[in-house]
Amino acid sequence: MIEFRRGVIPGLVVTALIFAGIGIGLAYFRPFGAEMTKDSVWGPERTVTLLVHGMTMDRESGARTWGHPQQQADGTFQWNGMIGRLQRERFAFGGVIRSRGATLSLPDCIDTYGVPTDSRSATVFCLEFSPAANTDGLSYKVLELARCLKSLREFTGCRKVRIVAHSAGGLVARVYLQNALPDVRYDHDIDRLITIGTPHLGSALATKVGDLLGTRATSLKPNADLIINLNRLELPRDVKFAAIVVRGVAAGGQGAGDAYAHLIDRSTLSGLPIDFRVGGDQVIHVCSQNLRLAQCTRQYEDKTGLPVHGILVRVPDPTPKDLSPLDETVHDVAPYDPNVQDWIIRLLTTDDFWTGLSPDDRQIWMDQQARQCAFSSVESEALRQHRLSEVSDVKIKQLEPINREPNAATYRFTGVATSHVKFLNVSQAKTEIQGSLSLTFDRHGRLTECRADAGLVGGTRK
Repeated sequence: MIEFRRGVIPGLVVTALIFAGIGIGLAYFRPFGAEMTKDSVWGPERTVTLLVHGMTMDRESGARTWGHPQQQADGTFQWNGMIGRLQRERFAFGGVIRSRGATLSLPDCIDTYGVPTDSRSATVFCLEFSPAANTDGLSYKVLELARCLKSLREFTGCRKVRIVAHSAGGLVARVYLQNALPDVRYDHDIDRLITIGTPHLGSALATKVGDLLGTRATSLKPNADLIINLNRLELPRDVKFAAIVVRGVAAGGQGAGDAYAHLIDRSTLSGLPIDFRVGGDQVIHVCSQNLRLAQCTRQYEDKTGLPVHGILVRVPDPTPKDLSPLDETVHDVAPYDPNVQDWIIRLLTTDDFWTGLSPDDRQIWMDQQARQCAFSSVESEALRQHRLSEVSDVKIKQLEPINREPNAATYRFTGVATSHVKFLNVSQAKTEIQGSLSLTFDRHGRLTECRADAGLVGGTRK
């Protein structure tokens, strides 16, 4: 959400800036299955994808969320980050749409620096909010998003737009989609919304330090009127939804998610593994990132028969290595992570996660969720064995199915966790854990319950 460069604002405000970021194990899988079907992106019903950033402390740097162009030896430009990955997957990048506030007309507002494509035939764009909107909460951004969508459809000739939003950008899209502002009406011009690390239920950190940052933060409190209204208003039935839930290793500092209890569908949350209940991406709690847990979601699913997906991806802490030019929190670097990018490609180019997975793909999806549960079990047991330590890495050595049914499966697993004493990068210990999993899934292949039994190899199990 809010992004900052280290050292720009010193002193006490640095604490607040960790919240302002609202804008170790790697995830183990790349989205799976058969060859991706891209006719819906490049065929006669061509759609356009719009990348939407969250809040930013640097009013001019919103596009850094998605990458930046780097000049090559031959004089051409190559984008890194999410934009670069989309280009490698045959998406044609048309440039950065720089909003100018009250007016937004294309192509006048498109920055094509480093863009080799004719923008009119491009299939992906990046929206950068105006400096005025970047100093506001959500309302001004919603106005600019609505104007951008209208102009983008006219400019490209596409019927609908697919939005990929990071952090508060996902809330901006939802305010528009759910008609949460009286003067901005949803024009049924969005095909799907895919969010990355979005605080769908608000941010508990805003309650603690939000007043230091003005409406950019106070509008995100879990008890803010807009957040409450978003989770009461209906989700539009003509839009597909998926939320990438980003999590680092260990539980993180976001607690058990009590601040979101009044907004959560408790029946959905109760059976999910710890990864979906505790911790986060160093900024946003996993419960808040998961649109599947919002109370408005059950009504949408009952009326449409479509699932709202909450897909967990573990992203490594960027501190020990230069994962991206941002070099900040897990929350900030998530769009640069290859596993997050894999899921974005999958969700943009296929419909099967909403319309129904093939039996083979469903089984792969179940196995991948089992691997995440095994990861969590190894991590949790290692933390229990070394209470003063932090887990820095987990590797699953073996994951073997014992029994498989259409909506249930059991597995045995073995993994190794690497941990070190808190605040010290020394005294590393490797702990080998073994155990079993009993998992249940709904008709969409989503994990609904996880029961784990794990312990030290050769030791007592729990």
